[in-house]
Amino acid sequence: MLETDSVRFGNTAIHYSIKRSNRRKKSISISIDAKGVKVTVPAQTESSSLKQLVRNKAPWICDRLTCIQELIEESPPPKQFVSGESIRYLGRQYRLKRLDESTQVRLNGSFLEIPNLSDSSLVRQQVIDWYIRQATEQLPKRVEIYRKRFGLPMPPIFIRSQRKRWGSCNSKGELRLNWKIIMTSMSLIDYVVAHELCHLEYLNHSKAFWQRLEQIMPDYPQRQEKLAKQGILLDF
Repeated sequence: MLETDSVRFGNTAIHYSIKRSNRRKKSISISIDAKGVKVTVPAQTESSSLKQLVRNKAPWICDRLTCIQELIEESPPPKQFVSGESIRYLGRQYRLKRLDESTQVRLNGSFLEIPNLSDSSLVRQQVIDWYIRQATEQLPKRVEIYRKRFGLPMPPIFIRSQRKRWGSCNSKGELRLNWKIIMTSMSLIDYVVAHELCHLEYLNHSKAFWQRLEQIMPDYPQRQEKLAKQGILLDF
């Protein structure tokens, strides 16, 4: 079970969970999503120093939490998979169009054509399968482009459904990319790809990691922030 703690920032209580990692030696990361604030730290980090870090980051944390709450309030209801609903692919909006039962999910102009089935859960799964096929085709192409910029060999790539991550990299040099990023723009896809490729050189989020990423992608902070704000909408 994750540890939890909180600090106060003015009249606001910032509650956060703590994940202690034996893999981390120095670096600390703070992630914020619809489920709250999580701080990942080296295993032996003292709670008092962690509290001070969260206090120092409190203005940024509160701003991010406010942005996420606004996105939640503005986000559309779950998809019913009926004609006319909008859906995202590579940063663009397409309209769903239900045809006959034998229809294969496919793009046609400004529409994503889907089968006219009575069970919307079956339609949803077919759309997910279509997204996974697109991700399997498109994402390795972006990895190929950026691995050359890093001067790295082509790594093994696995397309996965990850609940909390857009991508991950392990000590074997394997990349796992979340198929949901195929919904967003190529600019943000490239950020995820470059971020994970950078982990082939640095299996942490040290200062050296961010400096290396900046060499390859100077505007990564803007892309990172944009993905953090838009990411909550990349679901159905």
